[in-house]
Amino acid sequence: MAIKVRRGNYDDLDTSKLVQGEPFLTLDKVASGGVEDYYAGIAIAPSNVIRLATWADLTDIRETCVESRDEAVESASNAATSESNSEAWAVGERGGVPVSSGDDTYNNNSKYYSEQSGTYWQYVHDAVDLVVPSVSINFTTGELEITGTTLYFTINQSTGQLEWDVSHS
Repeated sequence: MAIKVRRGNYDDLDTSKLVQGEPFLTLDKVASGGVEDYYAGIAIAPSNVIRLATWADLTDIRETCVESRDEAVESASNAATSESNSEAWAVGERGGVPVSSGDDTYNNNSKYYSEQSGTYWQYVHDAVDLVVPSVSINFTTGELEITGTTLYFTINQSTGQLEWDVSHS
């Protein structure tokens, strides 16, 4: 018994008349997904058909796969660059090597600012040490004594008010 293929123009295709396992092919090209190609398929049952891939379908699939592969390679490359940049922004290093002075992250990363804040904190701490007085009462003389400061304290004899000034000595 010979294998017969139902064929004809796409507009004349009546899938309800196909029998299980019957192949079919259009003799005219059909526009599908922006591509014109022949439509070939096999009936699973009347009105239930599956389309067979044509050469154009396979070419489109191959092109899509190649494009996807190229995008994946580019994404992987971008991820590696992002990882390197993240390390540079976070700790001022790329692959454990300090970033060079020509690198955008040289003076603009969290490690740099962390060290700067530590330096500034030390400046503030030292300044506070200069102005925080050690206050005591000399019980022998009854006088208020202030030491370890750049502030100069006095009692105004006419008002009795405690006054202060910054010592410039």
